[in-house]
Amino acid sequence: MRSDVGVIPARQAVPMTTNPNMPAEPSTNREPLIGRMLVQTSAVNAWATSDDALIDARTTFLARCIQIHASMRWDLCDLDEHDEEANDHAVISGARVLTAHLYEEDGVREPVRIWVLTEACNGDGFRASTCVLFPEDY
Repeated sequence: MRSDVGVIPARQAVPMTTNPNMPAEPSTNREPLIGRMLVQTSAVNAWATSDDALIDARTTFLARCIQIHASMRWDLCDLDEHDEEANDHAVISGARVLTAHLYEEDGVREPVRIWVLTEACNGDGFRASTCVLFPEDY
């Protein structure tokens, strides 16, 4: 693994910024989602590589997934209509919010499914964290 690329262990917060190039949010009646950003250790380990181009591609993909999730653009995720509606309801009710994303890589037969999961609100209405993980780690 490249020495200048940091590995983000699970339970470590990662500061997030907003990308000005992100498509505009479809609704103005939604609250921000993210909270503390976490990456499941198994996801970091599974994607570890010494190939700089692959690191860049994977990092760019994950950043885009998080931006899509944070902007609540369900139409840019790999979700069906039922899941999109469930997320709309979850944003209002404080329930868990989940987005799914498919990553395709040259030379790999099956696309890799990545989830971005924001936990339900606590008693104060605060969403403490969002985690990037593989579905099998849920």
